[in-house]
Amino acid sequence: MKILEMEGMMANEWHGLVLYAPSGEPTSPSSNVPGYFTAQKEYIKLMTQTYRKNQFSIETREVYTKSDLRRELKRLRDANKNPSLAGFDMVHFIGHGSSDGIGLTYERVEMDKPSAREMFKDIKVQCLLYSCCDMGKNQTLLDQICVTSKSELTLAYRVRLEHPHAFLIGSLVYHLVWGQTPRLFENLPWKEIVERLEAII
Repeated sequence: MKILEMEGMMANEWHGLVLYAPSGEPTSPSSNVPGYFTAQKEYIKLMTQTYRKNQFSIETREVYTKSDLRRELKRLRDANKNPSLAGFDMVHFIGHGSSDGIGLTYERVEMDKPSAREMFKDIKVQCLLYSCCDMGKNQTLLDQICVTSKSELTLAYRVRLEHPHAFLIGSLVYHLVWGQTPRLFENLPWKEIVERLEAII
């Protein structure tokens, strides 16, 4: 987990962007977990319904290929540059991962290569969360992503998690950042959020 700065925890209204790589199609799932595709879709639906209220709003986009990921990150970057548009404060990527990259549905992104990290250049979000197994083992990579993206905080799992556990950890991050009710954790600094997560993950 990497922190660049920990001031200005929350704005009056937060916008999150969830980018997720479906792990299989209902007719021919690539996951060895029965019903995982459906469970993944239901998790995303539940999260957006839970937090899409009051000061919180979440958009979700499926990213099957590098082209999809590049397109969505460009859209995010453009939104954050334009003061007339509602920018994004948090990006949550959900997909398979390793210590050197992330997995999309049909392609792998080798994040240890500068050309891959360039896709995240200057997105400038407060929190960049990778729900990807093992990626957090590579602290150097997280540091590089944080600098390239100019994000305040980059989080990733250090261990390999079963899918239900990954869903729970992702929900915990949302709870600590946004809380169950508006502004419940408004004054909770990033440092304390990281410490609480490190005690669990």
